[in-house]
Amino acid sequence: MKKELGAIVRGSESAFPREEYANRIAAARATLAARGLDALVLTGPENIFYLTGQQTPGYYTFQCLILPLEGEGAAVPLAPAGAPEFPAQHLHRPP
Repeated sequence: MKKELGAIVRGSESAFPREEYANRIAAARATLAARGLDALVLTGPENIFYLTGQQTPGYYTFQCLILPLEGEGAAVPLAPAGAPEFPAQHLHRPP
């Protein structure tokens, strides 16, 4: 069934199938395990996009993706100095 272009939320379209991102995450976790590391922390928008497909403007606001060796990862947006703290309920957790 063909998707209607108007039904796709801008920025939510994916460059690759979900399985591709699952494979990339699995490969990253295999590398973490091989090196004896507990987690991977990514801050570059390109790296976050590569691993999750998350499209973000990213350069004017700092963000990071924490991918643990096991369990669910979390994207953590950080507020600039002097800004109020970002409430935890607004954290994005990649699928």
